[in-house]
Amino acid sequence: MKLFDWLLAGPKAAEKVLDATVSGLDKLVLTEEERHDMTLKAGEHWIELQKLLGEETTVRGMTRRILAVMCTGVYILLSVGSVVVWKFDKAWADFMWEVANAGQYGYITLTIIAFYFGPYFLKGLFSKDSSASLSNKKE
Repeated sequence: MKLFDWLLAGPKAAEKVLDATVSGLDKLVLTEEERHDMTLKAGEHWIELQKLLGEETTVRGMTRRILAVMCTGVYILLSVGSVVVWKFDKAWADFMWEVANAGQYGYITLTIIAFYFGPYFLKGLFSKDSSASLSNKKE
């Protein structure tokens, strides 16, 4: 019965349980200072979110997004389509695969993906206070 081992473990286990209970109850009640700090942090996060959303809804950002989806969408459809068609007609699947990889289209697609997603990935990777990690922060 490992479930009730903490009952027989002695005063240290009881002290840990008591500390955890007191800590949990303390966090349920906010003081005015804690409430003020929480409101201040929420306001700062709101302003940061509005700045990021303002950058992403510009005409340039929307055009970039549409072009990236169009260019990568064609490559992905041809690649996945060739895999699906391969079961039914291998010659047609080979043709679709050749069209998808004709010239340097695969490299062009990877370059578009790198330039489109790269800055956001690097910003999230190297920034301690990025919007991607706002929900994962433990304070």
